[in-house]
Amino acid sequence: MHKELIRKLFSCLLGTMFTLGCCFLFEAKTIPTQGATEEGIPLPIIMYHNVRNEGNKGLGDYVITDQQLEKDLAFLKEKGYNAVVGQDLVDYVQGLKELPEKPVFLTFDDGYESFIATVYPLLQKYGMKATVNIIGEYTDLYSQSVPKHLDYAHLNWSEVGELYASPLVEIGNHTYDLHEVKGEDGRKGANIKKGEAFEDYKKVLTDDVTKLQEKMREHLYQSARVFAYPYGFYSQESEKILKGLGFDVTLTCEEGINLITKDNECLYGLKRYNRPYRAETEAFFKNIGME
Repeated sequence: MHKELIRKLFSCLLGTMFTLGCCFLFEAKTIPTQGATEEGIPLPIIMYHNVRNEGNKGLGDYVITDQQLEKDLAFLKEKGYNAVVGQDLVDYVQGLKELPEKPVFLTFDDGYESFIATVYPLLQKYGMKATVNIIGEYTDLYSQSVPKHLDYAHLNWSEVGELYASPLVEIGNHTYDLHEVKGEDGRKGANIKKGEAFEDYKKVLTDDVTKLQEKMREHLYQSARVFAYPYGFYSQESEKILKGLGFDVTLTCEEGINLITKDNECLYGLKRYNRPYRAETEAFFKNIGME
C-alpha cells in the first residue's frame, strides 16, 4: 500500500478513536421550542456523529448506540416533531414553502459508514430526514481498497450517491482536508490562524472547500448548500468566505435554539446540541426544552 494512503488511513483511525467532533459542553437550556414567536420559528438542531451497536467499546460524547438513536427518533415522532434539512430552511426563507409544525434539524457529522448501515434504515422507519456532513478526504480514502470496519469506516462515494438519491438525506460539506487541530499555534479546523492574513486564509479555505464541492458535482451532479464547521471553530472571516462560495447554511457547535425568520442571515452560524452517549433520551430532550 502506498505510504501516503497508509498515512491517511492512520490519520483517519486516530481521528475516529478520539472522536473530538466539537468542543462545547452539554448544559441545561430553558428556551421554549414549541410554536412560532414574534422573533421567529424556534429550531433545535441535534448533532450526532458515529453510531455503534450496544455493548460496543468507544461510546462517549460523540458516539452513541443504535438503540439510543432509535429511542431519540421514536421520542421525536411521539412528541410531534418534524425533521427538516437545510434545503427546507432555505426554501422557507426564500418564500417557497412553509416549515412544518415543531421542526427539528438532525445532523450527522463526519460521514461515518454507520450512517448508511444504521442511521438511514431508522430514518426510513420513522419517516425522518437528516443531513450527513462528509469529510472529502475520508470519502475519497474509503472509495479505495482499504481496510474497513463499521466502527470507524467512512462513507465512500457510491454510498454517498445512494444516500443523495433519497428524499430523506441531504449531503453537507465538512471540508475536504481541514478536519483536524494542528497544535496551539496551528490551524483549528477551518478557522483562521492567529495573525494570518485574510487573503492567505481565504485561499486556504476556498481551495479546500471548493475541492469537495467539485468532488460532489463530479459524483452527485450537485454541490452542497450546507457547511458544518469541523470542531465548531468559526469566525467572521470564515462566514464571509463561505457566503461568497454560495453556501446558504452554516452549522457551528455552539449550543442553543435557533430562531428562523425570513432573513437569510438567520441561517448562518446555526447552533446545535451535541447528543452524548451518557444522556438518556427523555432527559436529553427535556434538558434542551424539547418535551
